[in-house]
Amino acid sequence: MTANQQILIVRCLDLAQGDTIEAWSQGVLVHRGIVTQTMPKAGLFWIHEDQLNERRLVDMNEVEILLFPQRS
Repeated sequence: MTANQQILIVRCLDLAQGDTIEAWSQGVLVHRGIVTQTMPKAGLFWIHEDQLNERRLVDMNEVEILLFPQRS
């Protein structure tokens, strides 16, 4: 895997605090940030959104999630 390769996430269980993600809806980037908290049973997680410097609740059922691997 290359450093720039993203991983498609389909379960909230596959996310962890500190992960860098992008959330896409119908081909449009709607959120980008770092995971701060997960609620796997509900399929929800919180991120700190980079662009707006705000906390956002993300629903796994509403968006496609791409995970960016940690840089070494």
